Amino acid sequence: MQKTINIPEKKERSKELALVVKKILLQDNGKLIGQEGIALVSQKANKNGYIARTGNYAQVIVDSGFGEFITVKITSASSNFLKGEKLS
Repeated sequence: MQKTINIPEKKERSKELALVVKKILLQDNGKLIGQEGIALVSQKANKNGYIARTGNYAQVIVDSGFGEFITVKITSASSNFLKGEKLS
């Protein structure tokens, strides 16, 4: 017989899991700081800059280069995206 979980417990578990996922993503993205690679600048970001995508489709925020393949160096990281500077 399958036991059901009440809604407040589901919400609490979901919040805990989201925090664990965010922590893991931040650790993984942090390992990329200092690395360089090729990225395609494909769209304008919501706030400042442009969104570039690396070969593994990681999202990197850069200042310029719309529509170009650029060499980018990762300068900082969050759980959702990377920030980088255009090298060429």
